[in-house]
Amino acid sequence: MTTAPASSALPQPAITPLRAWLTVLILLTAAIISFIDRQLLSLLIDPIKQDLGVSDFQMGLLVGPAFALFHALAGIPCGWLADRAGRGKVVAGGIALWSALTAASGFAASYPQLFLARMGVGVGEATLGPSAHSLIADSFDSKRLPLAMSVYSTGVALGAGLAFAFGAQAVSLVGHLPDDLPLVGGLRDWQLAFVVVGLPGLAVALLVLLVVRDPRPKGQQADGNAIFAGLGPLWRENRRLILTYLAAISALTGSGYASLTWLPAHFIRNFGWTPQEAGLMLGVMLMVAGVAGALAAGAAGSFLARRGVLDAPLRVILAAALLHAPLTAAVTLVGSSTLAVVLMAPATFLSSAFVALGPAAVQAATPVALRGRVAAIVLMVTSLAGMVAGPVGVGALTSFAFGDDKAVGTALAIVAGALSLAGGLCLLAALAPYRAAIGRIRTATG
Repeated sequence: MTTAPASSALPQPAITPLRAWLTVLILLTAAIISFIDRQLLSLLIDPIKQDLGVSDFQMGLLVGPAFALFHALAGIPCGWLADRAGRGKVVAGGIALWSALTAASGFAASYPQLFLARMGVGVGEATLGPSAHSLIADSFDSKRLPLAMSVYSTGVALGAGLAFAFGAQAVSLVGHLPDDLPLVGGLRDWQLAFVVVGLPGLAVALLVLLVVRDPRPKGQQADGNAIFAGLGPLWRENRRLILTYLAAISALTGSGYASLTWLPAHFIRNFGWTPQEAGLMLGVMLMVAGVAGALAAGAAGSFLARRGVLDAPLRVILAAALLHAPLTAAVTLVGSSTLAVVLMAPATFLSSAFVALGPAAVQAATPVALRGRVAAIVLMVTSLAGMVAGPVGVGALTSFAFGDDKAVGTALAIVAGALSLAGGLCLLAALAPYRAAIGRIRTATG
């Protein structure tokens, strides 16, 4: 996020609106399958624990660092590649990689093997965010960008929702398949679920390769060949904005991942729900309230942007975060499953705001030639910090502080509520430097 010379900031889109929206819809499909692959694991926590003999803390490591660490390490090279290569090809290759390794997770016979497979999934998924964010930013003007990015970002809620709603049902269905099937005969139900969920992604990879076109004019590439070229001036000019924004989105990401990872376990352990019941309820909640929240945030951001509000995306995220903090804590503290579900609806609606508008805010304040790498750095830092602080934080409190699996609800309320509040407070500090950065870019481009 920085100022830029006129030649590198916010050009007019080079493709037709129809092609731009087709690109968004295809990238949305890729985002959906990425979150199905990623989120399925949270529904399989208890059967994996039983078969592999591991603790909640170890499962927190599997859900968080096993994915996030290598997702983060691969992020910057993938962002550099997005700034220099055909982004459709980058995305297609990444989808093929993570889909194949999701299927390979089904053949893991030990905790270390599953850990390694999840690392590979993280590497594959690192290709999507930087390429998708910069592709969309190059396809829409600044007034339409918040809405376009929010449509793409509904893939988070749709993917996680589909994983919850149908993941447990898929596990139940695969349990009735014959044991003598070729290649997969004899696999546990949770292992077969990974195979069934992973393989369709290969078809999506082919679709991206054949249909998505890069709107970037030929010859317009990153400044220089070095991965970090151009990032030094960005840091020096926008240090306060970068630090406060990254802290805010990391905290909000941690709150979101904590809930996505541990809410099923809370309903199963404390309210006696089956995995199918918990998955269906949470999935529908995400697909309805989560998608509605993302689209509403995008519409609000575009509405404010058309009226000249420079920090429109951050204002919407800030309001949502401060309202979300008490609601998300209350969800797992109430003693009634019915009341918990009622509270989840507005909490889920509000939690989608930063997912929808965070990427739009970053891309609007970033030079075109650096968009892929900046998106990668933001995703790297916020995903790594969030996936460690959220899932691992809850698992650590449950295992070490409370020593009781049924205390997962209390641990989740503490972690998710505190992180959401912290994210809102950090956004307050980011507003002024963000306005200054956008103002300088507009001045530079006339």
